[in-house]
Amino acid sequence: MKKFDNLRIYVEDYIKSHHLFTFDEITEDIPDEYSPKDLKRLLTLFIDENKLMKPFKDVYCHPVNTRFGTLYPSIEDIVRKIAGLLNENIATDGYHALNELGLSTQVPMKYTYITNGKTRNISVHGINVHLKHVPAWCFYIDKPIMRLLTQAIRVEGQKNISQFRGTAIQHGQ
Repeated sequence: MKKFDNLRIYVEDYIKSHHLFTFDEITEDIPDEYSPKDLKRLLTLFIDENKLMKPFKDVYCHPVNTRFGTLYPSIEDIVRKIAGLLNENIATDGYHALNELGLSTQVPMKYTYITNGKTRNISVHGINVHLKHVPAWCFYIDKPIMRLLTQAIRVEGQKNISQFRGTAIQHGQ
């Protein structure tokens, strides 16, 4: 039991500094004397004690309690961690890109991301997230701002990007 208590102390310290992690990440950081089976058992115990949440298979997050309520990692951070676990690329879809670029004041209510993996819906903290398959060329663009612009134009259409919007893009507004 002493060994399990030492693992518990180690994992408690780990989750204080890592609010979002995968099972593989924590397995790499624990000493070799602890087995993955013991670690899984301890993580399950932490979930039961509400110290951890498991938004997706092998993805864990540590919610922070504040005087205003519980603070979770952002949906985007969790989806990026899931995509890394599945060896997929993700990016925001066109409607979120329009909002991020300041070309639209409308904030999309649905969380949609484009991916080079298969199209699917996942649930994160009870929120439905849609991952939509797109062609691989969408991820060949290295610069994030250009990727956002490409997605925005895909949704809005090149004809609908007015001179005013084009000037705002050129000046970074």
